[in-house]
Amino acid sequence: MLESTTAFSMIPTMTSIPQWFCVALVAATDYGQQVADPNFDMRVADPAFKISHPRVGIDESHKNSHTKDGRYQPFAALMRSEGFTVSAEVRSERA
Repeated sequence: MLESTTAFSMIPTMTSIPQWFCVALVAATDYGQQVADPNFDMRVADPAFKISHPRVGIDESHKNSHTKDGRYQPFAALMRSEGFTVSAEVRSERA
């Protein structure tokens, strides 16, 4: 007689997964985060905006980890080099 199986009975339990595999998985995902290259040269040889300087605002008002002096620093440096004025947009939250 054939044994009846369900999708749930085919899922391995935590006891069947080796502990080293779990540790390796966590370590690999933690190591793979994006990090900006601090040595990259952001200078632009011929800026697009030499006379007028359009403004670029980076939204920092929602407790973002992406700020003009943090994770978006390379982007902000490139925009300044191109002739833009870069500012942080921080506004109070409304209910």
